[in-house]
Amino acid sequence: MIRIGSRASPLAMAQSEQLQQALAAIGEESCVITRSSLADENPHIPVRQLASGGKGIFTKQLDEALINCEVACAVHSLKDVPFDPPTDLILACCLKREDAHDVLVTKRDYDSLASLPHGAIIGTSSPRRIAFLRQHAPHITARDIRGNVMTRINQLRAHDYDGVILAAAGLKRLGITLADDIHAIALVHTIMLPAACQAIIGVLCRRDDKDTIHVLQRLNHMPSYLAAMSERAVLRALNADCQTAIAVHASWLTPTRLEMTLWQETAVTQQATVTTPAHCDELATQLVQQWKARL
Repeated sequence: MIRIGSRASPLAMAQSEQLQQALAAIGEESCVITRSSLADENPHIPVRQLASGGKGIFTKQLDEALINCEVACAVHSLKDVPFDPPTDLILACCLKREDAHDVLVTKRDYDSLASLPHGAIIGTSSPRRIAFLRQHAPHITARDIRGNVMTRINQLRAHDYDGVILAAAGLKRLGITLADDIHAIALVHTIMLPAACQAIIGVLCRRDDKDTIHVLQRLNHMPSYLAAMSERAVLRALNADCQTAIAVHASWLTPTRLEMTLWQETAVTQQATVTTPAHCDELATQLVQQWKARL
């Protein structure tokens, strides 16, 4: 029986269920053990304020459960996992990447960010999303918002906001179908490039737990894993995290050719043949060097 560590939010549980289904498909039984993160325990405090106390506001408690052998692995939205997790832990596998777009959810059927009225209030606590809004829709006001996906949609319905920005992957994994009074616009990558590892489920385990690593690697979706490793290598090179106003996204042009874009005030793109983790580091290094040359 493989003990899976997870946060207790609806999205986290949906992601854990996806891992359980994948394990069941290869004949492995599992159960889910939940832990509350610092972010879960302080739902009314802005994420950036929590993050000022250090990294891992979404992951630290699960890291500790892993290190203490309370669970065999931990499931995360990989964008929430720092590029430098505890040395005892390893990213054992990635499940197939879902739609990585951000989505603007509104009460009226707007056709773009630009069509929102002057002074419209958009709920987001992401420095990356706020930076893109300032660049592409300076007439919009960003306001902090906390809570799970449905909580944010309900806050929109309560007229606290004119719109909220959510991850398409979260909506799809939760099976949320928007009602007639709510509308959604997928934001193209030229308007809002995703966060590093957005829409990828990552599974961490102890570095010395060879049995669990062997099982999890049977589930690894290599294209998603290599894209994630490339994007995380950029974060490492820039010492960035989920509270940095930075976007990194890699997409496959062919089964072996990866294109990666880095945005922080300006965008740069590089392509390379990527078939191993070493290639991920090389592509990230080239991309960061190109970006720094533009400063």
